[in-house]
Amino acid sequence: MNKNHTLSRRAIATLTAEKLDILRQIFWDMNAISYWVETVSGDEDERDTVILHITVTVKDHLQMADEYRFNIEQRKLLEELMQPEYQELFMALTGSYQDIDLSPEEIQEIINKIPTDLSEERKQVVLTAYQLLGKVNYFWGGKSLVLGWDSR
Repeated sequence: MNKNHTLSRRAIATLTAEKLDILRQIFWDMNAISYWVETVSGDEDERDTVILHITVTVKDHLQMADEYRFNIEQRKLLEELMQPEYQELFMALTGSYQDIDLSPEEIQEIINKIPTDLSEERKQVVLTAYQLLGKVNYFWGGKSLVLGWDSR
């Protein structure tokens, strides 16, 4: 049996439109987004301020295993996949690092400094913050009404 014949018999994972739809559904099963708008009246010299409050509720892998009614074998496989040595691989596969202007060594150095029990979402916040160092101007109080310099 030649090598090509052996390879053709192996199952190869492909990302089809159907599988993308399944992944989208899983994503939305894991992440609920809600919002509400608050309007704060301004003084005579100031416009009203509209504040958009967004709440994102994220379920972890154990909650999803319960929701999807994983059996014992599926839970064992899931726990194996959630081991730290796979996290870097998953981030690379999902593109979590795609916009970060840091080298893989710098990313690893940052990850090594943050607590090991930090959630994946919070790790992404830290990495994004590092990416933005020196690129985003600070505005005291976070309430600038204009782009660029605000003399207030």
